[in-house]
Amino acid sequence: MEIPAFDPKELEIVKEHRNAFGGVIPLFNTPVSVKENCRALAKRRPYWQPLGFTYDYVLFSPRVNPDNIARAFVYDGTFVPGVDNKSGGSDMFGIEWVYVPTAGGSMVKPGNPLISDAEELEEKVVWPDLDSWDWEASSKANEAYLGGDRFVMAWLLNGWYERLISFMDFEGAAIALIDEDQKDYVKDFFDKLTDFYIRLFDKYLTYYPQIDGFYIHDDWGSQKDTFFSPEVAEEMIVPYMKRVTDYLHSKGKYCELHSCGQLARQVPNIIKAGWDAWSPQVVLDADDLYEKYGDKIILGLGPVLPGENSTDEEQREAARIGKYSAQVFLGYPSSEVKKGGNQALKEDLKNLIRQTRPEVLYTHNLADKHATHVGVLMRVLEALRELEPEELPAKLIGCEVWRNLDWLSDEKKVVMDVSENKELQAQLVDVFVSQVQGGKNYTDAILGRRAANATFYASHATDKATGLSFGMDMTPLMLDEDLDPSEFVKGFLQDFQENVAGLISAMR
Repeated sequence: MEIPAFDPKELEIVKEHRNAFGGVIPLFNTPVSVKENCRALAKRRPYWQPLGFTYDYVLFSPRVNPDNIARAFVYDGTFVPGVDNKSGGSDMFGIEWVYVPTAGGSMVKPGNPLISDAEELEEKVVWPDLDSWDWEASSKANEAYLGGDRFVMAWLLNGWYERLISFMDFEGAAIALIDEDQKDYVKDFFDKLTDFYIRLFDKYLTYYPQIDGFYIHDDWGSQKDTFFSPEVAEEMIVPYMKRVTDYLHSKGKYCELHSCGQLARQVPNIIKAGWDAWSPQVVLDADDLYEKYGDKIILGLGPVLPGENSTDEEQREAARIGKYSAQVFLGYPSSEVKKGGNQALKEDLKNLIRQTRPEVLYTHNLADKHATHVGVLMRVLEALRELEPEELPAKLIGCEVWRNLDWLSDEKKVVMDVSENKELQAQLVDVFVSQVQGGKNYTDAILGRRAANATFYASHATDKATGLSFGMDMTPLMLDEDLDPSEFVKGFLQDFQENVAGLISAMR
């Protein structure tokens, strides 16, 4: 295939479409359709770099499959915004899932796994009756949704290991992969599961002939390492994956694996399993992966540009590494945060505070030099001032980000000891790959600032900490709606001015 020379007419927008996540995406005057370009990608000769589900792909996760409702991940021609993807319920095997709002997804209902030993798989697993699903109705409902010129990717959310976890819980499944008394039962189950998936995919291809490829989930690792060794994966999972990819390739379909975690050691197995592409997470060294495996598998990486805001995925990675109790995305752009009068944003913040009831609320400080940071504080303050007294936190603390707070008078500093978990602090900063492009060394700078605070906090006393972070107590602003934020922060500046001037006067 010969790729034509670039023509400026390709930058002309010919129409727009909405992607699965609600964004409006322009379609340009390209020499071939988006679908044709993605098909060319499978042959390593695309006309331009495809941008996956945000632009080029149609995300297809049909309602007819009970897994998609249970996992809160329905994307099809019947999708109802604000209703779908907040579900839960029984998956295709009858396993109960519960929707977790703070995670934006579902988890297996805890406390009562279907089985405790792989020997029970044969007896207790009830295989779905695919013929009982209303494929005809689903096919008709999705004709328009799948009928465009974009690349249609159908999703399967529970692969082999994930499916085993849903029956046994994580610990039980991990043990079953290596326990000599259970391994053969797992292999037998995976063999039958593979046969079942092939029948399921055959249904998909029969009723949705527009499908170009399949995107299959099977998480294999944490942020630090894999759940199991490469040897275990090669023996217990890879052969069954390979049967599925071989089948889909025989139908002319593209195969992409979604598998989260620090999987550098597992990449040879992913390749052996026959996947055309795999999407590594940001915790992995993409350059190193490309150097080693770029000629063997397509690496699905999100574009990272200098100065771009951190992606939602980076935020999610930070939450996983830091073991956050909860993480909420409100989705407001910076422009909305920096201006007042957004009633919806204020109500969202009020509801968030009501639901979480923090004892201390940490946010940005009034002396930060980043406009969006100050905007966040002002919107938080507006929300707090409309809450009832019993709904308020005990303290409102503004933290250091783009400007140090070491200039605050010592008696006005909120001093936070952050001496512990230096490695975790570094990991949490390192996650935000989009922020360090172009040479920004935030990790050393942040840890260095905290070390400096610890040493310089007390002029001559022995250091009592190896890391301190300073905050600004803004509680009075929360409690007194008549107190002006500008005048409030001027008070801190005046204190500093008077301290400096007083010391100079005393030396005359």
